Amino acid sequence: ILRSSTQYSIDFPWRPKIQGITPFILQLHQEITVRCTISGYFSNNLTVTWIEKKGDAVTDCTQNRRNYHIPDIRHERMADNSYQCSPSLSFTLISDKEDLEFLCRVEHPSLEHPIERSTGPARVNVPPQETDIKVTPSESDRVLCSLILRKFYPQNIDIIWSNVELNNPILSSNNKIIQTDDEKLFDAISECVIPWKSLKSLVRVTWTHDSLKEPGYRDLRI
Repeated sequence: ILRSSTQYSIDFPWRPKIQGITPFILQLHQEITVRCTISGYFSNNLTVTWIEKKGDAVTDCTQNRRNYHIPDIRHERMADNSYQCSPSLSFTLISDKEDLEFLCRVEHPSLEHPIERSTGPARVNVPPQETDIKVTPSESDRVLCSLILRKFYPQNIDIIWSNVELNNPILSSNNKIIQTDDEKLFDAISECVIPWKSLKSLVRVTWTHDSLKEPGYRDLRI
């Protein structure tokens, strides 16, 4: 498969892929961390460069260690012997720079050209990522319904469970907010114990958040 010590053939399967990058949330005078996930590569001869982009101007963050903290990359070997890593960049903003964004640029011997992923422009809020409602048997005539909303900002979010077909009575629920590591993002877990017979009519969970123009919702009927 190898053509030389640094060049791989065109059908080499273990090329790096940038699976995702955290959003860039604008927070003044606080440490901000952006992180990307890179997977599927072999060998671990991988180079990652963080690029600051403001308008048409680009700057290599590795040349400005006084303002940016870039930890050493830790390569994790997977079951198929490929590697995965999560390089990060940390910094503190002291002024509003909404046209600022960051690029994660990846180089590897298997790539003819570098690949990159952008955080996108700075944001003041991030919409929640919704999941399906999970239904679990609870007591004899009740079920536990739960919904997880992931990776949103800011923290404040309202989640309400209701029975749509019975004049929208509000159902009692328990909501828990969790901060996700150093990404400044939040997850919410909302649980509601509902009588089994109530699921014969339409149950709706609704959430409102600063990032949403209109409330989000999921419906459940069994």
